[in-house]
Amino acid sequence: MNFLLKVDDKKDVLTNNDKKIANYIKNNMESIIKLTSVDLAKNTKLSQSAITRFVKKIGYNSFIDMKVDLAKSNDKDFDYIEDEIKKDDDIENIIEKSKTNIIKTIEKTYGIIEVDKVKKASCMLNNANKIYLSGVAGSGLICEDFYYKLLRAGANVTYEKDTHTNISIISHIKKDDLLIAISYNAKTKEVIEAVEYAKSKEAGVISISKNENSKLSKLSDVLLKIPSIEKELRYGAIGSRFSSLAITDILYFSYITKNYENTKESLVTSKKLTDRLK
Repeated sequence: MNFLLKVDDKKDVLTNNDKKIANYIKNNMESIIKLTSVDLAKNTKLSQSAITRFVKKIGYNSFIDMKVDLAKSNDKDFDYIEDEIKKDDDIENIIEKSKTNIIKTIEKTYGIIEVDKVKKASCMLNNANKIYLSGVAGSGLICEDFYYKLLRAGANVTYEKDTHTNISIISHIKKDDLLIAISYNAKTKEVIEAVEYAKSKEAGVISISKNENSKLSKLSDVLLKIPSIEKELRYGAIGSRFSSLAITDILYFSYITKNYENTKESLVTSKKLTDRLK
């Protein structure tokens, strides 16, 4: 359910009043769709403005939008407790847990997508003179994947997996260019440095991260949020990788639709050249 996904994703920024509203809604799923925001305010002993702030905070345009979402689903759809790999798991369990975690990650990623932000990011991507990418380690793998896709599509894009080399390349960024910064926790020093420099040159910045209350988010023109799904002690950037790939794929597809004929020609040319190597 999108409502529960949104509440869970915003749990770190919810106030006590927000949590009171969220808990009331969770415990009254069936009846809430028949209430007005005034009714909900009375039932929670809060102001109507507190209800409005809560609705906006978790990502809805209005109280009615939230009720429509609630009417579509029920709380049994929501079970996002990660299936951790245990030391005694056999291959069958590993396969099942892997599948379950990937499915849940993708569902949660798409459940919190804010369409208006994706539209703005898509516009920035398609209007950029040159596209720069910044990401380290696991996020660097996302950058590499995105880089090769955009490159084959004919985009003016650059990325180097060596961090120092990539920073050197980003030092050439200009006002009409775009930096796409990827950092799950929004704390990667190399990424923050790149973003700060890009902003000093008045370039556009899109960030992909779980952390909306961060320096990276504040410096970005658009933050494309991915869910907070990794444990403090991680076996690897698995869930966040799938989430970030989903977002970059959406941006890539938006680039294709806006540059369809040129992209098609670039992909055909690329295939012809690589086929000669077989």
